[in-house]
Parts: sequence; C-alpha cells; structure tokens
Amino acid sequence: MRRFLHIFFCCCISLQSFAQPKEPLLLTWGTTEVPDSLKKTNPERLAYPTALEDEVPVIYCDGDLEEIGLFSVSGTRKVAFSPGNLQWTSLGTHRCADGTIHPGTWRFAPNQWEFIGHDNYNISETYTGWIDLFGWATSDWPGSGVSAYHPYSKMYTDGAWRSANTGMSGDYKYCDWGQYNDIKNVWSTDSAGTWYTLSRSEWEYLFTGRMNAEEHYGRGRVAGITGMILLPDEWELPTGLSFQSGSETTWDDNSYTVREWRQMEGNGAVFLPLAGVRGITIGQGVYRSSTGTASYGSTSSTAWCLSFDETYVKDASYSNARMFGYSVRLVKIKERLVAFPVGGGRYVRFAPGNLQYSAEGTHLCADGTTQPGTWRFAEHQWDFVGDEENGNVFDSNGQKCNNNLRGENYTGWIDQYSWGTSGYNGKTPWLTNNNNADFVWGLVNGEAVHGDIDTTWYDWGAYNQIGNDPPGTWRTITKAQFDVLTRSNSLQGLATVNGVEGHVFLPDEWELPDGLSWTGLPQDYDVNVYTLEEWERMEANGAVFFPKTKNFAPANPNIDIFGNYWTATGATGLNNTPVTTSAVEIFFSPYYYNINRNNTYRTSKSCVRLIQYVK
Repeated sequence: MRRFLHIFFCCCISLQSFAQPKEPLLLTWGTTEVPDSLKKTNPERLAYPTALEDEVPVIYCDGDLEEIGLFSVSGTRKVAFSPGNLQWTSLGTHRCADGTIHPGTWRFAPNQWEFIGHDNYNISETYTGWIDLFGWATSDWPGSGVSAYHPYSKMYTDGAWRSANTGMSGDYKYCDWGQYNDIKNVWSTDSAGTWYTLSRSEWEYLFTGRMNAEEHYGRGRVAGITGMILLPDEWELPTGLSFQSGSETTWDDNSYTVREWRQMEGNGAVFLPLAGVRGITIGQGVYRSSTGTASYGSTSSTAWCLSFDETYVKDASYSNARMFGYSVRLVKIKERLVAFPVGGGRYVRFAPGNLQYSAEGTHLCADGTTQPGTWRFAEHQWDFVGDEENGNVFDSNGQKCNNNLRGENYTGWIDQYSWGTSGYNGKTPWLTNNNNADFVWGLVNGEAVHGDIDTTWYDWGAYNQIGNDPPGTWRTITKAQFDVLTRSNSLQGLATVNGVEGHVFLPDEWELPDGLSWTGLPQDYDVNVYTLEEWERMEANGAVFFPKTKNFAPANPNIDIFGNYWTATGATGLNNTPVTTSAVEIFFSPYYYNINRNNTYRTSKSCVRLIQYVK
C-alpha cells in the first residue's frame, strides 16, 4: 500500500528572519511530476528526479532552496549556496551575459549529494550526458585569453590554460560560470550574473574567519555519500538529530538518511559531496575558487581551491593546475554591508559629507547642556566652504560662506577647525588663536586628550548633536584606523567630482558601475573625472569623496595645502612620547605616492569627516 506524507514547502525568507510555512501539500511517495497547482503559478519549474528508494519521498520547494541559510564569507558579505553542484551538458542552448546564445545547458544538481563521478571521463563537445568537474574559468567566455575556456576543455597542456588572469573579477568577471551563463535552477532559470564563485579569501573566511567557524562545519555522509557539511551562521539543529563539528570529524560522525537530511537542509545546511578529480580520484573533494595564483613573470597556469578528504581540510590554501577537473559550487549575495574596515573586526561608514558649523540655532550636547550653534553634514560629498573665492556652500540668504569669517556670531557655515574644538571645555569650533598653549590640554577630568580623542568629549561627534543625530552617534577616525583604511591602493585614489578635486575611498564590497572607469593610486586629479550623474552612481555603490579644500591660515588665507583632515589621534615623537602641541592629520595631493599622515600644530585649521561604527 502506498504511503503518504505531508510535504511542507521551503518558504522564502527575508534576509533577517524566516517566514511562516504555507499549508502542506499532500504528495505520493516517489512522485516525479510537478503537480498542476504548482505549474499554474510557475510553469518553468523542473521536476526532481525519481526518488532513490520507494520509502524516500520526492520533495518540492515552493521557493528557492538557497533562501534558507546565510553564510558569512567576509566581514561585509553573506551568501547563500546553490542547491547543488554545477553541471553541464551539450544538449540545448542558453543565453549568456553578453547577449550571445551558446550551445549546451547549465544546471544545478537536483540534490546536494549528487555528483557525476566516472562519467566525467566522457567529457567532450558533443557528450549529451551531464558533467560536473571543470577546469578553471571554463565558463565558455571567449574573452578569457586562453584556448581552454569551454566547459568541455580537458587539454593537458599547460599552455592552453596559462594567462595573465589571476581572478574572475573586473575585466575577467565573465570567466566565472555564474556571471556569464544562464543556469537552470530547481524551478526556473536564473539569469547570468545571479551566481558567482567564491574567492580564495571567502572560502578561508567561511572555514576560519566567521564567528565560531569551527563549530559550523564537519565531515559526514548524506544518503550514503561522503562529503563536507556546512552550517549557516544562524543554526538550529532539528529535533532528534545530532551534529559533530570541526576539522577532526570523520565521515561516520555525521550520517543522515535522505529523510534526515531534508530536515538539516530545511534549516539551511549545505553539503559538498566528495566528488573527486576528473581522471585521478574520487577520494577527494576539490572545489574551485575564483582566485588564480599570483603570476610569475606575466602569466600563471594554477589556481586556488578548497580541498578536503578524510584527513585534512585546506580552506583554499591548496593550489593546483587550472587544467584539472574540479567541482564548482556557486553562491549568490544575500546581504552586503557597504562599509570600510578599520581593524579589530570593526567596520564603519562615513558621514554623508564634511562636518559644518554655524553660530545660528542651538544643539544638545553629551553632558546634558544645550550649546549655541548648529552642526550638520555637508549636503553633498563634494561641498566645501573655502574662502572668499573658493568653495560652493551658501547660507540661507544666498550668501557665499567663508571660513575666514569664522567667529562666535558668524551665522554662515564653516568647515575647518582646530583640533578637538567640539565646544567642550571652552574649546569652541570658531577658535582662531595661534597660541598652541591654548590647545595643550593634558589630562582634563582624567581624560588623556594627548591620545585619541574619539573616546572623549573633545571629539566633535562624541559631544554634539549633528543634524537630528544625538551626541555620540558619530566619531572621528583614529590614525590607526586610517592606516587600515588606506592599505589598498586599488580602493583609493584622486578624482574630480562635479568639478571639485579630491580623494576617493572605495568600500570592500565595491562594484564599479557599468560604463565607468576607475584607476587607483598613484595618479592625478584628472584621471578619475566624474560628472554629477556619474558620481551619483559611484556614490550609490558606496564610494566616499573627500573634497580638496583651501586651508584656513590667518597668516596667509590663500595658502593651498591640498586636502587636510583631522584624525582623533594626538601626535607622538620618539619613544612614543606625546607631542602635546600637535595632532595627526591626513592630507593628499598629486605630489605624493599615497595619502599621507602628518604631525600638525593643533591650532591649524583642517576639515573633519566623521565615521559611524556599523559592526
């Protein structure tokens, strides 16, 4: 007698929480056809293959399997895994990202534990079966620069794979299988660009960098198939099941029937089967990364991979020839934090513009007082006050603002300040005194103001309400944090934005808008030039712009020392001895190889760009 089972749909969820399950659908054991009720709502759905055995139900999912579990692969990115390993056949045709139609069909394995095995030996341009072990960057994109770019490429000659490409990104992003090809998913076809291949650093972060990483993976068996089990960041073990984690686990430590695995999978678990290496062995799991090894000379023919077997786990610390056939497991981005790393696992976002002050109005302060004046951020990132001739900021009466007019009663806007002039302890933002002794504070109420002021009320953001943001919402970046921010020359550079010269910083999660160009340091202001519309697209992807401004100096108001911004750090000399009359500022110009730090008298007037911790 045929038995029945209520099969629940796997429901789509938001990026933060699970949705409530829908009403269950009654299906018979071994069903292989999609019910008419499902076809009506999504006619492109594909049926799962026949069940492995009579008592194993075929399970349909009303939504994407990849919507369930999220995995951190960097401090700013979470991804979901595809429902199975990538497969290709010469049958059919598919659309590619460049608008061309290519022969063959890409799909994901119908179940996470499925792999092709020895039939990969049949790889060829005309083989009508499925293959799932691929050479590196074999997306079928002809612009890869090598002759071995087809999914069926198997040439065992080093020269067919050697190229200057060391990563499936930027100009080479179409080398990535998921970025170039339409791929059939369980129920539908995903457009090119939906999926991508993890980089070496992302595989490493998944296994060693995310919180409690060692507790979120382990060896095991699913439906009798050995492989590696990955658990999402937020994991709840199904009732009645167990899981042992870590690099020392064995295949026998975690063994699940199909029925049990469906419960694990329903809570977001991912399984990477031990699918082997084409032509060599099936006792090893090797999964492609998007990262090629560094070039020796001008080209390279090897790439980094995730590799594991019964004795070791090499989290992308394994490199081998690009011509070998390895597994591919794609992911899609589900959460992206557009932020900047500043060390210690912390990430920040920058204020929307430079800090500005006017004597008009009042504002709340961290000590509970109400002080005269108003703080705000510039309306646009390229806005700066300047002096009589330079600048693009105007007051409410349409009068051009001028830093040279600073004073207790000046109701225009200023944006250059002496160090630590938050208004606390008499250090007002309009101070113009050239006597450095007025800025030697030492210890005030136990506060070490010769160090980093970001933890004191001398910090502009810590002490003041800015716009509608309460005191303490924002902080001044420290020198140590700025050193981390500027480690990559490719993510910073000089630019001209809407006619204003300055310096651009790009976040870790940076994607260059289509049709635009970018050149990192070193270069000049005229290399990266963006119109207002172009910059709005850059800004929407997280780019930050520090405008170059005229520096206010009473002795010479017209002196131009490029772009100058305070850090929260007091200056130190030999043996780290505090220099109580100076503080660290950053400055940039085309005459220096990189953005610079400098010990500057605290009486100097520089701009302030605040940060907010987001992680």
